[in-house]
Amino acid sequence: TGLGHKEIKVLCPPEVDVACHNSINSSTISGPEHIVIQFVEDLKKKDIFARAVNVSNIAYHSRYIKPAAPRLLRYLKQLITDPKPRSSKWISSSVPESEWDTPLAKYSSPEYHTNNLLKEVLFEESTTRIPNNAIVIEIAPHGLLQAILRRSFGSECIHIPLTVRGHPNSAEFLLTAVGKMYEAGLLPKVSSLYPPVRYPVSRGTASLSSLVTWDHKDTYLTAMDMNTGRLLLTWKHYCSKQKIYISETSVVFENLQVHQHLVIPEKGGFTLSVFIQRGSGFFEIEMDGVTLILSGQIVQPQNLKQEFDKYMTVSPDVFSLTAQEVYSELKNRGYQYTDQFRGILDLTTTQKGCVATVNWADNWCCFIDSLIQMVLFTDGDNSHDIYLPLEIRKAVIDPSQHKEPRDIKAVYNNISGVVRGGGVEIQGLKVSATKILKNNEASLKLESMTFISHTNPRLKV
Repeated sequence: TGLGHKEIKVLCPPEVDVACHNSINSSTISGPEHIVIQFVEDLKKKDIFARAVNVSNIAYHSRYIKPAAPRLLRYLKQLITDPKPRSSKWISSSVPESEWDTPLAKYSSPEYHTNNLLKEVLFEESTTRIPNNAIVIEIAPHGLLQAILRRSFGSECIHIPLTVRGHPNSAEFLLTAVGKMYEAGLLPKVSSLYPPVRYPVSRGTASLSSLVTWDHKDTYLTAMDMNTGRLLLTWKHYCSKQKIYISETSVVFENLQVHQHLVIPEKGGFTLSVFIQRGSGFFEIEMDGVTLILSGQIVQPQNLKQEFDKYMTVSPDVFSLTAQEVYSELKNRGYQYTDQFRGILDLTTTQKGCVATVNWADNWCCFIDSLIQMVLFTDGDNSHDIYLPLEIRKAVIDPSQHKEPRDIKAVYNNISGVVRGGGVEIQGLKVSATKILKNNEASLKLESMTFISHTNPRLKV
């Protein structure tokens, strides 16, 4: 019915019991079939939602099923010979919370399950114990409670039914549900669904190696470029899961934490895995399924304009540099930017940061990396250490401002810690010094410049 258990109880005929407290505006009643059907019609005439459900003439959770209790208890005692204590995670919907410390409620016993069949279902009361961001999995012959679950739990809850009546392929629906659990951040043991593989396999087993080929459509990065590359990887994965185009999807990254910088080996390789929680957008990137590389949150902004910093000003020009001078200085500090990653075309330093012209060539990784280069160049002018990103408080990306290749003015204010160029803004970038270069003849780094006077008495001026 469309009324809560307190409201419907005062309206029920004497022969009808309240069977389930579904939610504040939903309940289930139980009783003799003809009386229930007549009562449903009376409620409809009063514009109260009501619907009769076929339960095979068994009035569950009512006085009418009590005669079956002794026989059910006897059978359950044959099955449950050693009752186990109920876990603290087991929220009972058949015993009121005030009675959870009683012997009946403490154990998963024959008495408990018999009581579960006879008593009212306290679903509304038990849902108050569920966190608002829970993953709710309904285990039932049919996902009957999905509508009630969505009304009872918070908007951040993820609801996953394992079965649904009338689906043309129940096995496919179940496996899809397992996939949804994985997307929500759980790690279901899928191997338990299949018989164990016995080695060695038979000679006729088909090989999978011919089906796996290298995708040459993407551009892969060097060690110094992996920080921005991981953001792009997360963005692409997020859009693919949402079934939306990256070129049409503005996103906001928040609380980015670089847990480990990547150095691509000269030989061999590694695997990066992206895990994104569907509801919250929290994500992690792991290397080889073991090492945490990057974590943070990715969301689609409700109001994109409010995400950008409103105060992006710098002081008058102080000193202008060409692209050659910028990257010559960065090279002296140990950075080795080449080809498309030399995106700064010119740069003017100011008292509060810098202004630069940055090339947009339809490559997000290179463009964002160029903005980070502006920060590294300006904040590291008194140091010859190599700095790499450690934290980013917020990064806003609006692809609508990057439709065509062009040169874009970018501004960095080192007072507010904000760098913006086109539709990209990075706030709260923190960097840390690192020793990333190997000791070999090919890696030369200028540590310092010192003038040493030399006097030769034989030299006549």
